[in-house]
Amino acid sequence: MTQTEIRIKTGMLTSTLTKHLRGLTKDILKVVNSVHKHAENVYMDARIDPSLEITNGTWYRNGQLDSEAVASTRQRCLDQIDKLGIATYIDRLH
Repeated sequence: MTQTEIRIKTGMLTSTLTKHLRGLTKDILKVVNSVHKHAENVYMDARIDPSLEITNGTWYRNGQLDSEAVASTRQRCLDQIDKLGIATYIDRLH
């Protein structure tokens, strides 16, 4: 849940909620950077791993697009296309 969602459901003041969340993130909660809600952190149980809906899986690391993984995968695909001879250089430009 985001801090806004928690504040709405609990009715706590933002300053009070922030103080309590800070204390809980030491061992009970963990903060996950959501790829869908860049402006807000998602708070979740520290014992579980975030779902792919939040982290976007393989292509993201710490909430940021993993450009190296994308570039590496792209190059591997292009190499395989060249190896199989199923497309020409001109085809790849489009």
